[in-house]
Amino acid sequence: MSKLNYKLERSNDKITPFGGISLLIPLLDKMGIRDFLDKELDHPGSNRGKPPSSKIIPVILSMICGGRSFSDIDKLSFDKVLSYISGIEDIPDSSSISRYFSKTESMLDEVAVNKTISKLGSLNYKIVKDALKRENLFSVTLDQDATYAKVYKRDAKYCYKKFKAYSSMTCFIGESGYCIDEEFREGNVSAQVGILEQLQRVHKYLESCGIEVSNVRNDSAGYQSKVLNYCFDNDLTFL
Repeated sequence: MSKLNYKLERSNDKITPFGGISLLIPLLDKMGIRDFLDKELDHPGSNRGKPPSSKIIPVILSMICGGRSFSDIDKLSFDKVLSYISGIEDIPDSSSISRYFSKTESMLDEVAVNKTISKLGSLNYKIVKDALKRENLFSVTLDQDATYAKVYKRDAKYCYKKFKAYSSMTCFIGESGYCIDEEFREGNVSAQVGILEQLQRVHKYLESCGIEVSNVRNDSAGYQSKVLNYCFDNDLTFL
């Protein structure tokens, strides 16, 4: 085996483990995510306040990089190399992000909060629809399932597995793995709850976009007469 001819030297050049983010940012912009957030979500009352995208996009990037809490955003905000190569001069730190979401929640009533969540859900629907059309997927299978995340919050509820949790009823596109719909809820909510309602709204949306739902795949929680009847009435194969 021949030896590689290279020499190790010290360097003062700065590096970052998050170099791939520099590719994600123009992708998010090309997908229209920044424009959507700044158009659809409420802006701060102060003229000096920054648009919603400046707070939400760092959260998205942090999650893509494996972040699980607001504090993980600091790994991005303190990274000067990342700021330079990404073109983002000022990535907010975790305290700024936390204040933004806390202030938003405290200033809005329940109806307004639900409206904001609905708009973010609409953005996810749009992203999945555009991706399916780019991939020429016009007939899809819907996979529905409830997941439970173990938490240690005082107010969290116990799930059927006997630990405190939050739950999500999710709906994925089987052929691509895209999550098109997710309903966040308490851990003690039965996995059978909300399956039909989620199926109806996803089915209606995809049909309006010219995408056919051919199959619905579920576990035993979805084996309910109302779910089966909906599938039969709409020519959907229940798997």
